[in-house]
Amino acid sequence: MDLNRFVVPIAAAALLAVSSALAQNVSWRTPVTVDVPSGSGIRLADTARDEPGSAISVAMVLLEGEGGEDYLYRAVATDPGTGEVLWSVDLGADCATWDATYSLVVPLPGGDSIVAAQAVESQIQGLGSTCIRRLSGTNGSVVWSRTLESANSLLYINDLAPDTEGRLVGGGRKGANAYAIGLDAQTGNTLWEREIPPTAGYYAPRIVASVAGPGDIAVLQLYEVGAGEPGQRLLGVSAGSGTERWSQSRCASGSMAYRPSSSETRFRLLADASFEFVSDCLSGSVRRVELGRINALTGAPVWQRVLQQSGLGRAVIDSGGNLLLDGTLLIDSNEVGIARLDPASGSLQWSLPRPSETNGIPPYVTHVLVATETHVHVLELSVDVSSFVRSAALATYSATTGAFLGRFDVDLGGNGGVFKNFVGMRARSSGELVITALRAQSVNAGASLFETRLNVSTQASLWSQTHSLMAPRAFIPPAADHSIHQMAWSPVSEPGLVIGGSGVNQSGYSYPRAAKVSALDGRLLWRWQPDHGVRGFVSAVLSAGDGHVVVAGSNGWDDPSLLLTKLDGADGHPIWTSSPVESRPALAAALGSGDTILLLLRDDEVQPVNAIRVARYSAANGVRLWSTPVPDGTEGWDGEARVAAGQDGSVYTLSAYGDATTGAFGLQVARFSNDDGTMLWLRRLPGSDNSGTVALVPLANGDVIAADHGIAWRVGGGNGMVLWQRSLVGWTWTMSLDAQGRLYAGGQQNGQGTIWRLDPTNGTVASTTALPVSNALGHSELVSRLGLASDGNILAAAGDGYGGDVLAKLSPTGTLLWRVPMAAPGISTGSSRYPVALLEAPDRNLFVGGLGNDWLATWTVSRVTGSFADGIFATGFD
Repeated sequence: MDLNRFVVPIAAAALLAVSSALAQNVSWRTPVTVDVPSGSGIRLADTARDEPGSAISVAMVLLEGEGGEDYLYRAVATDPGTGEVLWSVDLGADCATWDATYSLVVPLPGGDSIVAAQAVESQIQGLGSTCIRRLSGTNGSVVWSRTLESANSLLYINDLAPDTEGRLVGGGRKGANAYAIGLDAQTGNTLWEREIPPTAGYYAPRIVASVAGPGDIAVLQLYEVGAGEPGQRLLGVSAGSGTERWSQSRCASGSMAYRPSSSETRFRLLADASFEFVSDCLSGSVRRVELGRINALTGAPVWQRVLQQSGLGRAVIDSGGNLLLDGTLLIDSNEVGIARLDPASGSLQWSLPRPSETNGIPPYVTHVLVATETHVHVLELSVDVSSFVRSAALATYSATTGAFLGRFDVDLGGNGGVFKNFVGMRARSSGELVITALRAQSVNAGASLFETRLNVSTQASLWSQTHSLMAPRAFIPPAADHSIHQMAWSPVSEPGLVIGGSGVNQSGYSYPRAAKVSALDGRLLWRWQPDHGVRGFVSAVLSAGDGHVVVAGSNGWDDPSLLLTKLDGADGHPIWTSSPVESRPALAAALGSGDTILLLLRDDEVQPVNAIRVARYSAANGVRLWSTPVPDGTEGWDGEARVAAGQDGSVYTLSAYGDATTGAFGLQVARFSNDDGTMLWLRRLPGSDNSGTVALVPLANGDVIAADHGIAWRVGGGNGMVLWQRSLVGWTWTMSLDAQGRLYAGGQQNGQGTIWRLDPTNGTVASTTALPVSNALGHSELVSRLGLASDGNILAAAGDGYGGDVLAKLSPTGTLLWRVPMAAPGISTGSSRYPVALLEAPDRNLFVGGLGNDWLATWTVSRVTGSFADGIFATGFD
């Protein structure tokens, strides 16, 4: 991903202007995406037309892009002997498309592959290009790359075919004309190109298929649309120069508007320089099939045949020229389903009856065909009303006589998730077949590439592999008022920031993720995801005392369990995972005393009584030390909750409650023994309405400050009595305590970001400081994070809900010392758009995180540096 396109542009430099005396500046700003199981964006799988002895097979898949509207192409190479993935290559941003189009794979002698993909550049028809890559068969590296495009028009390549002289011949469409091209397969250079106008009375011509062979021979198939039935032309051209040698009209049907599936071969150039073709034709409501053999040099027919009242499903012409047809066929006055025709004359060799159907109502049977010199293999797919495969079976016949040799059921990785159009089959050596299918997404997984290798003689699968298809997507932190621990410092290996949240795919499914960003320059150092791959979220990221990090959250969504893992700061690998298994996910987490972790656990899906629990775990090995229920505790408003370690070592919680007897609800504070989890007291806060837990601030004497968005309370540590209750002036989102025990609140007053200094003895306001974000745009601004600076001053991060963020420093009395705008407002709003994380590093550089203001709403981390930072990391990084 090109991170440069997310950097604040030079034109916006005025927004970064600050006090010249201190000269703070945003030294870098990095958006972070994560890979998630790809969902609805996957539309096609195009398996390579490889030879039986090839060492790799390549599939092209279309994945969800980084935004909600685009898709990315990926080439995936697998080993036909084991099914293992050899390499996987994304074609890049210049191949991104706004619509699901199609791609092709062209195997080359020696193992390399040519891949091409159409990129629709606008939802308005008429703009688009084609990117072409030659990929190394060894590792998928790009040997050469081309993008074919035409100004203010479209240029699509539908097919390319290699010849024996190192050329690629094919074409597609360029603007209003068909387009033919010859490329040097070694360099990608254009050898020749031609535009072919439509025939009179037709429009939108395009090359849809091509073949090339020995010498200077190539044949192109041109399809065009007419007022009545569509038209087709076969063109014989010079592979070296593109010069047209002959042209002849053929019939066509609407289904031929695009290149046939790569599991078919409707056009083949044979060793004697003759060319065989099969055409599916439509005239009004009457269908017919035309086929024949033509001299590729002159266009003179060797033989031709028309099958009236016939419709073609699939067609395969094998290397010997035998024609295998599948469909609703009328041959020699007999209705048949599969037929094999002789290459010398087109006469019928043998046929099989059509599969049974119930008036065309699914479930019905469709076929995938493979023909070798000795056998014909028919993969029978029983398809339901949604076009998904219900069951599959493989039937084998003698290629010479059509005699039935056997049939057995085939498992496509759990039938029911494979769409009938996304199944391909290829012959391998020794009477074996490889089936490739694209499986649809499930709740906890995206789509997957499924392959199985079958031994026909033993009627058994040699191996089956399922490869999950992951795609880069937005990385979303919890909203600013849902979690206060979303970014952690990790100095291990290279100093950096570890951030947590959820990766979200286009279907709205979220998956727990974490990532580390370099504090030096914003580089992405590593990404982490659980091995199980199920849905869930990360609610907190904590800095452990040894420099590593702990992530807490949820494994699963509908039937969740606790996610609690310690990650190595160097590379993100898990050091431990908590034990025993806990059926409750973590709503909130904090560091406890004595190298421990405190968790507030959500209700159990099975046993909601005494739902919320507070628990203490060892940070050294993840073992649970104790777990205690919080009476009447509920998940509350959108899962908001707080847990904190008191300065005396005890544990405090702030959570919602719901009284089943009285129907009362609100917020409650509880205190627990750090040693064994015994609850010392619990206090329901008067006047609370469960509008959201905002702050839980333990004081030095054992008392605790609690707050929701509109009210603050001081609760005595000894007995849990409410010492004072104060309605807050504005809408509060964050609180912080400085080293002298002064209390600060941040939020919003009259639509503007505001910071209040509160007297902790009675809750009265001692000072008020306005922190404007953008002033002129009229957005609702908010101070969403406060923190204590190492010099004793107060740090504040604010935003306008549109990604327009500022960072400021205030003196303890509320004087604004400096203010740094970090980004201009973006195009969309939401609570996660406010800054959600604020951190000062040991070298005094400052880091702010939240959703960015670009079209891709994803975790974005900014570093603010200046005269307050010494610029030198303890490990030597500048």
